Amino acid sequence: MTPCFSFLQVGVIMNRMHFIVFAVMLSLVSLSAGADVTRPGDVVRGVPNDGDWPGNESPPLAIDDNVNTKYLHFKGETQPTGFQVTPSVGPTIVTGLTFTTANDAVERDPTAFELSGSNTSIDGPYTLIARGDIADFSQPSPWPRFTMNETPIAFANKTAYTHYQLLFTAVRNAAGANSMQIAEVEFLGGPAGGLPPTVDAGEDRTVPWRGAGHTIVQMHPVIDDDDPDDVGLIDPDYLTILWSSVGQPAADFLGTESEPNATVSFPAPASTPCSFRSGTNAIRRAATRW
Repeated sequence: MTPCFSFLQVGVIMNRMHFIVFAVMLSLVSLSAGADVTRPGDVVRGVPNDGDWPGNESPPLAIDDNVNTKYLHFKGETQPTGFQVTPSVGPTIVTGLTFTTANDAVERDPTAFELSGSNTSIDGPYTLIARGDIADFSQPSPWPRFTMNETPIAFANKTAYTHYQLLFTAVRNAAGANSMQIAEVEFLGGPAGGLPPTVDAGEDRTVPWRGAGHTIVQMHPVIDDDDPDDVGLIDPDYLTILWSSVGQPAADFLGTESEPNATVSFPAPASTPCSFRSGTNAIRRAATRW
């Protein structure tokens, strides 16, 4: 996953009745709250890292985004097994997990987990984040094959880690199993410091164009505080606001470029591209076209 960006486009059309029409379209891409912070290709090591798995069912296949592959460890029915991973996106705050069953052998399904994090190295030492049961995989009837858990696995965590260790501490039927297997694991969370707040340029609106002179409009963007407890480092209290004209004819912000409710003067009845950015180091941006 890459850092979270929000792109907002506002189109301005001059119609025959000399009105400017503002049309808004919002598109979100990349990392968002509760997204999987791992990606195929991240560094992954088995636990124990002894190679006791088939060559085509190795630890990296637990995070390859493909439910048709799986990770299998032959010691999983007698001891905790799992893997360690270093997400390539950097430090993250994980607050949930998802698990997807593999193709066969329901007795190998993991039924309990233990998640830990480290900021030293993939070797640890590791600090416990959460442990618990995988409720759906523990039901009297086996969970369907190739199927993600439905009962949420969520936990409180405010610490960012660079490396994670996930252990499966029990399987569905240890007496009948010869291993532990899992098709997919997702580490749900966000970047260290929290996600930037949502930015919206405001409601669609029509502004009268009065003759050939300048028309002055006050912008009213909306910034939603998705971190009311100020846990993260990216918060409305620390935002950098910047309006700017990126096309011709250039709009004049009348010295209010760094104010959310900027006042802008459009010099002529034409489409003027402008942009609005909100965030630390432009982590979340809104590109606005007036």
